[in-house]
Amino acid sequence: MKISSRERERKRKAQILSLWQRRPTGMRTEKDVLIFYVDMERLFPRLLSRRGGDAYRSLQSDLKGYVEQNKKPPDGAG
Repeated sequence: MKISSRERERKRKAQILSLWQRRPTGMRTEKDVLIFYVDMERLFPRLLSRRGGDAYRSLQSDLKGYVEQNKKPPDGAG
């Protein structure tokens, strides 16, 4: 049975999100996306979408809504 491109894309994104969510809390922030991207390029390059020619931007899009906000230090800290 042939898998549609839509289903293949859904599975690809689900795998990326699963790998992203395995990262510890606090290590899924915007700055961690670049680290995750480098790991993905090295370990799972086939999961990165090359559509549009920018795999990093595509990854950012795939992770939209799943990136934690950086926690700000309490007032007066630092």
